[in-house]
Amino acid sequence: QNLNVSQYYSVKTAPTDNNIIYAGSQDQGFQVNKNAAGEGILSFEQTFSGDYHYVTFTNGGQALWTVYIGGWVGYFADAQNTEFVTASYLLESEDEFLWFPPIIPNPVEGENGVLMIGGNINGGPGSYLIRILVEGEDFRISQFDFDFKEASEGGLLSAIATSPINSSLWYAATTNGQFFYSADAGQTWSASNSLDQEANFLYGQKILPSKTDEQTVYLAGSGYSNPPVYVSNDHGVTFKPMNKGLPSTLILDLDSDPDENFLLAATEAGPYIFLQEKASWFSLNPGCAPNQTYWAVEYIPNQKIARFGTFGRGIWDLEINTLISNTNVQNEKSLSLKVFPNPTIETAFLELPEHLAGKDIDLSIFSIDGHLARSITVSSVNKKILIDFTGLPAATYLLLLKSGDQVGQQKIILAEK
Repeated sequence: QNLNVSQYYSVKTAPTDNNIIYAGSQDQGFQVNKNAAGEGILSFEQTFSGDYHYVTFTNGGQALWTVYIGGWVGYFADAQNTEFVTASYLLESEDEFLWFPPIIPNPVEGENGVLMIGGNINGGPGSYLIRILVEGEDFRISQFDFDFKEASEGGLLSAIATSPINSSLWYAATTNGQFFYSADAGQTWSASNSLDQEANFLYGQKILPSKTDEQTVYLAGSGYSNPPVYVSNDHGVTFKPMNKGLPSTLILDLDSDPDENFLLAATEAGPYIFLQEKASWFSLNPGCAPNQTYWAVEYIPNQKIARFGTFGRGIWDLEINTLISNTNVQNEKSLSLKVFPNPTIETAFLELPEHLAGKDIDLSIFSIDGHLARSITVSSVNKKILIDFTGLPAATYLLLLKSGDQVGQQKIILAEK
């Protein structure tokens, strides 16, 4: 608060109550805010100290998990009471790799637990997928038979994900650029083509299975000597680059809207969005958000919020009300708009091209920082439309017009009375 400085590895909104936000930070411990609907800068309360990552929910969102550096996993049976850990497990083995071994919810129905990437629960060599299941107030720990170190010829597990469409479809990546997929819930694995995307000891990689297409999966990570993100449309058998519009950067987290019209990326170069319609990435930084590394991102559909965690400047919410790309107003279907008077005090006229007479149009008025201030739908328009700005504060606004597949925009200044 006030200085607004926090280094967040992981930021997650409670699935059972969107007014609760959990955050795993560097040095400043595990933090909670239970009034995210409040106005202004939110204060977070540290419930316990240390460095934490991979905030994860199970048991229908009722239970919470997190990871401490070195492979300690903490479980809280009641997500709203994170002062005392219910059970914990420390992985100690020969071939641990990541500073924070990732965990994901176990997708098997009826099993409250997580899958953890790691070394070997027996302490010896090898890189196995570990299963942690809750039994009362304790854990049952086991690991799958497949040794990713042996199968990848020296690589160690660096990422794991399961399909939200098919709970038996699992994906994994290793530190030496190998990608694996399983169609039988981790019992057997097959290797895909090599991607040469090696994992960092701290960051690892990020796998995002599609929410709409069982065959599609995204893989992101370090992109300085290769594309930072790839996509597969055949269950992970083959991949192709998906980096149009992205700088050479490191992607730390990915998410998408439920219909997968867009993907969101938290990167070292800032927040980015991929528009499926344009097959390209675009910067999401509106000019007021910090220019630094973004570690975490999640999309909250019912609030239309992309929630980003940064490594040094706290948590930032970007409201995505309408998707507009620069190409929309530069192609052959863009409209030239005339608005007068400009500046204005309360009202202005929008003059339309002749061919829009009698058409239906949608008008949106955005503040310069991207917030939707007003939306208007006009049917069977004449050539000239009166726009009423009554009730809006004096400022510079962006007027966006849509009619069918045609788009136009114009800045307008609303002056003080």
